[in-house]
Amino acid sequence: MVASKESILEKAKKPQLVFIKSMEDELPLRPLSKKEAVEVEKIESKAYGKFETNEKAKTKRGMRQKKNQNVESELETKGTIDLAKMTIASQEGKVMAIFISINNDHPDAEKWSKAEIEGMTNADFDDVFEAVREISGIGIEEDEDEEDFQD
Repeated sequence: MVASKESILEKAKKPQLVFIKSMEDELPLRPLSKKEAVEVEKIESKAYGKFETNEKAKTKRGMRQKKNQNVESELETKGTIDLAKMTIASQEGKVMAIFISINNDHPDAEKWSKAEIEGMTNADFDDVFEAVREISGIGIEEDEDEEDFQD
């Protein structure tokens, strides 16, 4: 059987009941689409200033090298991060991710405002955000990439 475009696109709209440990109960949440996840990342990245990266590489046998051959590389990065802005932007991104996920068409879903989401206990907020990340597949690719890089 071949997956249809409709079935693939519907997965991001389909809410599911997800157990939230700190609440000891389930909440209807839906996964974020790739576009929504990128929007959340944009919000979170507002705190980063401008970064400059300069890399100098010296090779002994030209540009195409086999793994672990004699390559000298130097990387210099300059940038600024406002930690207060970073904390605020991170929080705004998490609130937006939960807001998108929790406001869905599941029969048991209730409508939430951003202020109500921010009023959750810290444990509930963190557990709901982690559930949204998990059902959306956010963070999974980064872990796999790190494993590939270490090979």
